[in-house]
Order: sequence, then C-alpha cells, then structure tokens
Amino acid sequence: MYDLKRWCKVIKRIKLIQGVGSFVNYRPDTSTQASLEFAKSSIIYANNGYGKSTIANILKSLSENDTSKIIQRKSLKDGKPVEIDQEVVIVRAGGESIYQSTSWAHTKTPAPKIYVFDQQFISDNLFVHEVEAAHKQKIHILVIGEEGTTLHSDLVKAKEEEKRLLNLFEDKKKELSLRQKNTNREDYLLIESREFKEIEKDLKIVESKIEIKNKGERIRVLTNKAIIQTQNWSAKEIFDAFQSTLEDIHNEAEVKVKNHFQKHTVDPEKAEPIIRELLEQAKETCPFCGQDISQLQSLIDAYRSYFNQAHRQLLQNIEEIKSKFDSWNPRSEVLNIKSNYTEIENAAQELKNYTEDNSAFPSFDFELCIKQLEESKIETQKLLERKITNLSFIPPTDVLNSISTKFEEINTWSEKVNQIYVSLAKRFEDHLSSLSGLSIDDLKEEQDRYKACLKRFLPEEIQWCKEYNAAENEYAVALETTKQCTQKLSDYSKSIFEDYQKDINETLKDLGADFKVDRFSEKVDKKQKQPYADFQLVINNTQVPLQARGDNPEFQNTLSEGEKNTLSFAFFINWIKRQNDLHNAIVVFDDPLSSHDDNRKNLTARIIRDISNKIKQSIILTHNKDFLFILAEKLTNPKVISLRKDKVNGSKLILFDLEKEQKLGQHQRIDDLERYLDEDYCSVQDAQEKIRLCIETALQFKYYRHLSGITTLGKILDKLKELNKVQPDLLKTLRDLNEVSSDPHHGEHKKTPLKELTRADLLPDIRKTLDILEEI
Repeated sequence: MYDLKRWCKVIKRIKLIQGVGSFVNYRPDTSTQASLEFAKSSIIYANNGYGKSTIANILKSLSENDTSKIIQRKSLKDGKPVEIDQEVVIVRAGGESIYQSTSWAHTKTPAPKIYVFDQQFISDNLFVHEVEAAHKQKIHILVIGEEGTTLHSDLVKAKEEEKRLLNLFEDKKKELSLRQKNTNREDYLLIESREFKEIEKDLKIVESKIEIKNKGERIRVLTNKAIIQTQNWSAKEIFDAFQSTLEDIHNEAEVKVKNHFQKHTVDPEKAEPIIRELLEQAKETCPFCGQDISQLQSLIDAYRSYFNQAHRQLLQNIEEIKSKFDSWNPRSEVLNIKSNYTEIENAAQELKNYTEDNSAFPSFDFELCIKQLEESKIETQKLLERKITNLSFIPPTDVLNSISTKFEEINTWSEKVNQIYVSLAKRFEDHLSSLSGLSIDDLKEEQDRYKACLKRFLPEEIQWCKEYNAAENEYAVALETTKQCTQKLSDYSKSIFEDYQKDINETLKDLGADFKVDRFSEKVDKKQKQPYADFQLVINNTQVPLQARGDNPEFQNTLSEGEKNTLSFAFFINWIKRQNDLHNAIVVFDDPLSSHDDNRKNLTARIIRDISNKIKQSIILTHNKDFLFILAEKLTNPKVISLRKDKVNGSKLILFDLEKEQKLGQHQRIDDLERYLDEDYCSVQDAQEKIRLCIETALQFKYYRHLSGITTLGKILDKLKELNKVQPDLLKTLRDLNEVSSDPHHGEHKKTPLKELTRADLLPDIRKTLDILEEI
C-alpha cells in the first residue's frame, strides 16, 4: 500500500480535454474513465501526431501554472482554430485540477510537482542547434539541484534588483551629468547653502555684463557726458574798483581841496560832486559868490586837473565794471551748472542700473545758491552805485567775499561730482573694454550656469539630490548582495560538479554511450556575472570541446542527434535523482528513446524502471511498440493506455491490450533469435532478453488460465511446478534458460546475477530455446 500523504497528489486520470491540440472533445463516460485510471507507472502508446506531446504539455502547464502551453495548442481543423473553449480536467487522488478561461484552479490540494523530459527539455538544456550561453546556464541550474536552484534564484533576484537599481541609478547619473554640464560644477551634489549669496552675486555680475554688452553704444554715450566746468568767477576787478581813490591824482591838490571842503562845507562828502559840477560850469568868478577867483588859479587848476582827467577815468572804469556786473545773471549761471549736473546725474543713475554701485553725488541746494548770489549781486550793485557817486567811498568787501566763497563752494561740490562720475564712467569703459573679447552667447551660457546653480537650492532640487544619493547607496548595496549571492552559489557548486560528472558518465555507460563528459565545472561569465556549466566530451580518448575554431572537432559536429538526446537524458535522470522531494515527484517521459537500437531500448527501459521505483509516479509516452513491450516487462504492474483519433472528436485515450499485442510480437522475437544464430546483429544482452521474453510469452499463452497476474519467468516456472504442468526435465531446461536470460528481478534466486556471456556461449542456449518453444 502507498502512503496516503505521498499518494494524495498522484494523477489518477484525465477526465476531460477540450480544444487542446488533437483533443477536440475528449469526454469519456464514467465507466470508461475507471478503466483508464493511471497506475504508479503508466505507459501511453500512440503513433506520432496522436496527442502524446499534448498530454505532456498539459501536465507541464499544470505543474508550472504556465497557461501558454495550452493556449498555444488550440485545436485546428482545416488549418483554422476550432471555435471551442479550451478546457481540461485532471483528476488527482487529492482533488481535481481544472483549466478553464485561461487559468488553472485546484480543489482540496495544490498542483503536484511534475518533471517532464521531452524535446523541449532537450532544446532548452542542451546545444541542439547552437552552443549558446543560455543553455550553459540552464545546465548549471540542473546540476546545482534544488538547494543550488534556491541559491541561484536568490542570485537571479539579486541581479534583477541590481539591474533595476542600476537602471534607476543610470537615469539619475544622466540627470546629474546634465546638471553638471548646465552648472559647470562637477561637485554639483556638494554645493552648500553658504554658496547661495556668492552665486547670486555672480549671477548679477554676469547679467550686468550682458546688459552692458547689449547696451554698449548707450553706455558709451552715458560715459561721455561733459563734466561741470570750474567756475572762474573773480571779484578782483570789483574789489579794485572798491579800493580806488583820488590819492593817486595829486596828493597836494587833493589835500588842499579836501581841506577847503572841510572848512567851507557842512558835509564834504556830499559837497564834492556838487562843486565838481559847478566848477565845470564856472568862468572867472565863483559860481557861488561871484568873487574873483583868479588868485585861486593854482588850486582851481589842480582841482580841475584832478576831476577832469583822473577822476573821469576812474569813474568811467567803475561804471564799466558796474555795467558788466549788472549784466551778470547768477540764476542763469547756476541753472546752467544744474543742467550740466542733472545730465551727469541721470547718466550715472542709468549706469548704476547695470551694476552694483552705492556711490552717491553730494547734494547741492541750487535755489538757495541762486538766492544768495542774487542778494549778493543787489548788495554789490548798491555799493558800486555809491562808489560811483563818491569815489572816495571804499565799500566793505564782505559781500564780494560771500560771492567768492559761494563759487568756491560750487567748485568744491562740482569737483566731487566730477570725480564720482569720471570714476564711474572709467569703470564702465574698462568694463566694455574687458568684454570686447566675449560674445553675448558666452555670457548667456555663463548666466544659465549660475541660474542652474541657484536651482540647486530649491526644495524640489534638494529632494532630487537626496534621491540621487539614495539611488547610489541602494545600488551599492545591491552590488554587494549580488556579490555575496554569487560567492554562496560558487561555494556550494564547487563540490557538486565532480560528483555530477561521475554520475552522468555512469548513466551514459548504462545507456551504452561511447562517449563521456570531462572537465565538468562551474564558470562565471565575467561580463554578465552569470554562472554557467562548462564541459568537454571524450570520444575515443579524444577531448572534444563544446566549441572549436575552424573545422576542428566540437560538440555540434561530433555527436549525432540521438547521442545529444542520450546526453540530455543522462542530465535529466541525474537531475531528478537529486531532487530533495524525490519520493513525491511525478516524472513524465515524452518519447525518451533516442535510438532504434534494441540494446539501447533495453538500457533506457532499465533506467526508467530504476527511477520509477524511487518516485511517486511515472508516465511514459512512446510511439515505439518494442520499447513499450520492454517497459511493460520491466515496470511493476504498469498501466498501458493507447491513443486513437477520429475526425469529429479528435484524439481519445483507450485501454491497450498488452497481452494481445505481445502475442503478435512473439513471432518477431523468434525470427530475431534465428537470425542471431547466423548474424551477430545485436548485443549478447539483447539476445538474452529475447530468450526470456520468448519463453515467458509461450508459457503465458499456453498456460493462460493458470498464470493470471504472474509476469516473471521465475515465478511462472514456480507456479507450473506447483501445478505439476511441466515435466521435470523440461522444467530443469527452462530454469537453465531463465538463469542465462533474466536479471535478478526476474530470476528465482534474486542473489544470482545476469550471466555475462559471449555470443559463442549463448548460441547453444538459443538453439535450445527454439527447440523448447516447439515442444511447448
């Protein structure tokens, strides 16, 4: 009896296949289903094209939950998909697995793990057409087993995560590269907040340069304004007029006249102009008293000389000075200075718009200046008028000093204004000169760089920098994780490959292959950092690499397709043996036979038998009837099912009548033994197998009613002896033939090994077998 836990997921039968491959509408009735229940070992026999691979793919789809394996196999009619929903129902011991609407559903228990050996496995894991890296990597996965697969899976996940993070990091690096280019700052991520003001200042400077460059002509106009000229106003002429007197005419005459005036006038100062006028009109007598004035001739002459010449000249000079002074317009003069200043001030103000400049012109109250000068002018005019009326009058000079002081104040102020303006103008002229070698495009590039630098301080950009650093750190961690996973897998795999090579070569030997695997080892693709399996073949003691240059021997041009399949089968068998849960495995072999050679059939069947004894369930699909018979003989109570097909419903499963089909095969085996007597066309082991099968079939046919359920030759002979159906001599001969033709599984004594004979040793036993068959 089978353990319930172990048996609960075993496949019992196929209840329904609709619209998948050659199964258009397979719906067996209940009674038929019962007869088609799978056993621990089941064989499905059919010609090619009847649906064996469809069943294998359905089971793979069930195990891997890969619905594409069903979707891609829609049933066809006249070259077009049949309009029918795809549906599959697989009955398991622990429930059902149902495929509907492009998905699997499972009742009671989850889907079982099913391992499938088919052409797809060969194509995926061996170099059928080309020696590709993907195949080497898949062989590596097969070799390292479940624990190694877990480590490999961890590595794959680590690599996928590394790749994902690398892509994110590469995107960030591209974005950073653009930022570095835009800012001309390789240290873009390290720009600190303390640099903000400096960058802002630099931006303003370059923007000023751009504006200066754009408005060069205008700036040249602004820097060429006329400066305020120095005011050369002089009070000397008026001052001299104020100081002029009659002393320089004739001191003696002046003394006499003045004394006379002092003696004979109440106010000498007022009397002088009156007397001067009267004397100009007098004849020989005094114009006042009529006395004879001839005795005073000398005084009069002196007086007349004084007043008629020098006095007149002085007076004229003072009047000219006054006239000239009267024409002086202080308002106009000051307003002209103001106009000049306003033009300079406006130019300077406009220039300051292009640069940072805190210099300021000194203030000046023009209206107050005009008022003071006009007041000083009026006062001076009055003094001049008084001077004219009295040349002896010496006016005070305070008013003249105030005018001079005011003009000195104007000149001091204008000198400061001029200095500031000239300095500013020179700075701009030097600026223009320094910019002569720069283009507007260069300056705008610089401007864009500073603007890009300022963006570094925006909240969203600060966040971007954090994201960059995070992406870099995450990628670094992913790299380290990948490195660790690679090392773990490498450490684990190191010890696996030597044992695997030994086991594969043992299997190849069991399969009768004339080549073996050598230098089987793990390597790592340095570029992809991906582990893979590498090996060489040894054929006739010659090393044959997987790939070689030119026409030298290599895997592709040395092994036949059958040998490649044999190698793949060896890999598969040893992969299955290494599964941790081997006793719960379901294994499907889809046409595992790689050769029509009889010996190879026997050897392949033996290996399948051995692995079937270690797993939960095996399902073998084959189109080779001889191989079917060999399997049926080697496996323990196998269920044999066949496939048939009609035009309406497509393929269907039917029970295969093994006994009936074996009877028909008996004739071929007898012919083969007779042929072996004359021709060494097969191995000794094959001939031994045919001896046993011929005797078993003959006895089972003759004593059919007595041998129900008994299959091995040794047990058949035991039963016939018990029933006393065979003469002792014949029984002894039959036992001898059983000894030379059966392995321990079939022999009466299980400790007896299959005898290793030569063809010459076996020929007498073959003749004896043919004689016995006639006697039976």
